[in-house]
Amino acid sequence: MLEAMDNQKVSILALLDLSAAFDTVDHKALLKQLKDRCGVQKDALQWFDSYLSKRSQMVKLNEVLSKSVSLNCGLSQRSVLGPLLSLICTLPLGDIVQSMALQYHLYADDTQIYMSCVPNNTDVVYSLKRIEMCIQVVNSWISANSLKLNGDKTKLLLMGTPRQCLKVSNVILNLADNSIGLCKRKKTRRSFMTNISI
Repeated sequence: MLEAMDNQKVSILALLDLSAAFDTVDHKALLKQLKDRCGVQKDALQWFDSYLSKRSQMVKLNEVLSKSVSLNCGLSQRSVLGPLLSLICTLPLGDIVQSMALQYHLYADDTQIYMSCVPNNTDVVYSLKRIEMCIQVVNSWISANSLKLNGDKTKLLLMGTPRQCLKVSNVILNLADNSIGLCKRKKTRRSFMTNISI
């Protein structure tokens, strides 16, 4: 994005947040991803299977413990492996974004999708349409994989130099039944960032 700024472009960045992503990771799907996508085989795959299987949880309130419940999904967010395994589960999101010629960053339950463009209304609207279409496909994959997009924590940023960002106006993002305009500008030393919830 800094290179785009240096080339007098703006970048449109969608920050997607998955609700309770660590809690909903399906262990069988994760093992399949480890085998098919990451090439984990034999003893290493059995080690992951052992790590994920026969897990249970209980709740302690004051001094009272609930019954132990077996788990077939979920990862510990505080463990060393939790964020890495969660990321492995969401690798197909990167394929979706790349197939739509957009750029992305993934980390655990956070997905960033972005595109840079010339700061005129025509190019920005075109870029927003591309991002909207991508988010629709991503949301379909998320729903099909027992995950949920957290609309309250999902944001859209317009990034660029103050001069370039001021060239962009009247931009509307259309997602599902919501039409959302860019608003609430925050000036930083290097860029203007515009935040909206989607």
